[in-house]
Amino acid sequence: MRIALASASRSAGLMASALARHGIATERAGTVEEMFDLARAYSLDLILLDAAFTGPEATNLRRLRREVTMPIVVFGELADPDLSVAFFMAGADDVLESPVHYPSLAARMQAIVRRSRGYVSPVIENGPLQLDTMSRGAHVDGMPLLLTAKEYEVLHAMVLRRGHALSKDILLDKLYGSAEEPETRTIDVFVCKLRKKLAALGAPDLIVTVRGSGYMLRDLSRLSRAAISNDARPLDVMAA
Repeated sequence: MRIALASASRSAGLMASALARHGIATERAGTVEEMFDLARAYSLDLILLDAAFTGPEATNLRRLRREVTMPIVVFGELADPDLSVAFFMAGADDVLESPVHYPSLAARMQAIVRRSRGYVSPVIENGPLQLDTMSRGAHVDGMPLLLTAKEYEVLHAMVLRRGHALSKDILLDKLYGSAEEPETRTIDVFVCKLRKKLAALGAPDLIVTVRGSGYMLRDLSRLSRAAISNDARPLDVMAA
């Protein structure tokens, strides 16, 4: 999961490091302008917004809410309890008062992102695949699916958007920061490795290539495995 951390606080670096230990990568924005640039330029999962950046009467927060659909979590020192109400009314999905307990913050953000995609349980099932978004573990028919951190992030992004094609650029945004410049074929490598590991556990056709769009995890949530066959695939979708 990759988020934007918008804060000029000296503790922002400490927060980013703490979140990284929970599998949450951050893109740092040290000004309000940088915050808007990040929100527009990258396909991020969530914006973690310092209350100091919300603006007078939460004007910056309201503007941000109009421009993006991703969840927004506000944190900071709230001298007035009514501030949290104002932030919620301006479009925040959650408000946390400092000092922030980092494990709780990570868990709340993961739950918010998961629920924003329509999933209530932290364990998401898709046919034979089970993905535990809290432990960052995966199983296929109960057998452990051993993944690297990057492979997990690719699979996690696909699971949250199962049934929808994700472009290579979107997947790159989930994996790498703005200072890195990986080639799009990097995603091909990760998908190839994921396919091999899934096939080894008896799930060879979960990830398909969508011509001109990218990759997609087939949505098996409403279908029995016995009912799925190669003949049932749309013409513009390929298994490899």
